[in-house]
Amino acid sequence: ASTGAYAATPDGTGTGIGTLAGGELLAGATAYASFTGNSGGILDRQDQRDDIRVGDDALIDVNVANLSEARADNTDGDAYATSDLKESYGLSQIELSAGNDGTLAVQLDADASATAAAVGDPSASSDGSGADARAAAYAREVVGIDDLGSGAGDFVFGDNATIDTRAGRSSDRISIAADAVTETGHAEAIAGSERIAGLQDEQDGAVATSANVLEVGNDGVVTATGYTDTDASAQTTTGRATADADLGQVLGLQADDLVVGDNGQVQ
Repeated sequence: ASTGAYAATPDGTGTGIGTLAGGELLAGATAYASFTGNSGGILDRQDQRDDIRVGDDALIDVNVANLSEARADNTDGDAYATSDLKESYGLSQIELSAGNDGTLAVQLDADASATAAAVGDPSASSDGSGADARAAAYAREVVGIDDLGSGAGDFVFGDNATIDTRAGRSSDRISIAADAVTETGHAEAIAGSERIAGLQDEQDGAVATSANVLEVGNDGVVTATGYTDTDASAQTTTGRATADADLGQVLGLQADDLVVGDNGQVQ
């Protein structure tokens, strides 16, 4: 299964595909689904200041659900499926200021799945001489609140604030699944992510002065969670089967500067 080529991505990047049978190239089946970036609820890509300014008793409710799904099926030739969800954010690079008794609720759900199924020539008996199946699923950046902004005081709430940001839930996790099945060739499944987080600040900790501050007054509650379910499965009869599930960061909350007043809770 090494003759011919197919585009693994929309820009035309090629890789081997096709099965020679009796001197003829059998057509491969390919499927590609992707969110290329800047997907989510409220995003600032222009470095604007004062994105959101609200008074007392404010409610900001952000819900995001992204699904990327690819499936390729083939009887005679190879099957290749790629699902690539590059970015999914609830809030990203937003400067926010709210008065007392404010509530910010961010719920982010993102799922990526890829399925490749092939059969090939039933008489194929040598290692990998039949039809290959390759499935790759990625949810690269899935973050409820991404980057608190620039400068001190970029994310400020008054007293009695509630901030609840979740990338998935225990009952509905960020799902990344790759399934490759063939009867005669090689099977390869890859499932991976780079970062899944409830709240993730971009500051690297090397800044000498306070910046990118998450500040909440007295009696505030900050909750941030990240949940994922990642699976890779590869099955074959006569070829080689490999499955790889690779997770980068999975975080509830990461922020260099967090200020909470009296009786505050961070969980």
